[in-house]
Amino acid sequence: LVAIRLNHASGNIGENALGALLVLEASASCSERFLRVVAEPVHSALSRIADSQPSRIEFAIRALSKFARGRSRALLLLGLMLACMVLMLPMRYRVSAPLELQPQTRRFIAVPFDGPLQSVYVRPGDLVEVGGLLAKINPREIEFELAGSLAEWNRSEQERKTLMAKHDFAGSKLAELEAERLRLKTELLQHQRDHLEVCSPIAGMVVSGDLSQSEGRPMTRGETLFEIAPLGNLLVEIAIPELDIAEVRTGMTVNYFLHSFPSRKMQGEIQRIQPRAVLREQENVFMAEVALQDPDGLYRPGMQGRASIVGDRHTLAWNLFHHAYFSARQWIGW
Repeated sequence: LVAIRLNHASGNIGENALGALLVLEASASCSERFLRVVAEPVHSALSRIADSQPSRIEFAIRALSKFARGRSRALLLLGLMLACMVLMLPMRYRVSAPLELQPQTRRFIAVPFDGPLQSVYVRPGDLVEVGGLLAKINPREIEFELAGSLAEWNRSEQERKTLMAKHDFAGSKLAELEAERLRLKTELLQHQRDHLEVCSPIAGMVVSGDLSQSEGRPMTRGETLFEIAPLGNLLVEIAIPELDIAEVRTGMTVNYFLHSFPSRKMQGEIQRIQPRAVLREQENVFMAEVALQDPDGLYRPGMQGRASIVGDRHTLAWNLFHHAYFSARQWIGW
């Protein structure tokens, strides 16, 4: 039996030893020479093989990967089943939409008669009381017209008396009718002169009508001066997208907040849905109304926010994908 250790070429015993070569039933001298010749190439080959082997960490990672590949299909199937179960759960469908506060009632204050605007005492945002002074009409034109009407009335009365003295009963009757017309015209002008001040019929806030730069401008009877909204009772107008109007009806609960008070969550109930769509920001929407009580006067018309309408129960899959489904059907023309 002849054996030789497979050492590195340096000759150090034990350094990088990978094993030993054994020869049985051979001449000792020949076998020893043979082993010394082949020892170095065999050692080099075995060293390369050993270097190519994975480390313990790599071996562990490969083992885990192999284990995971063996169970990946089962895990994938289990995940799909769980996802399907979750998507089939019944959930409330919620419609998210923008909102804006509007007054429940509005009073439009118009010009009572023709005349130039003399003074303006309020601007949008001002609070007014019942009978509060809003504006005043310049009396100059009315006074000129009133003076002319009085002169014509007096002349008509004198003409009637003259015709009566001449026993011209037909002419005196016509003069009497003309005098009556002028009397009524004079009384109307006197009434207008005594009511040059435009006052508020209700208590509230001026929401439109900035005429501070319009003093002296001629005004026409019926022209709107101001819009006044009473405070305390407001309407929450929710712009429901046309895609979701079929899922919304009166009586549904609405959770909403205002951008001015983001931490204050409020709740209401849809009282009315306008039957006709309106165009808002290039989109057809239906306006839903929710009453808002504001006893403290914190809110103002025109404030905006977001609303979430709590709808009926549908599967979670329907809630998430029904818009995409109907859009795809429309796109392919089905």
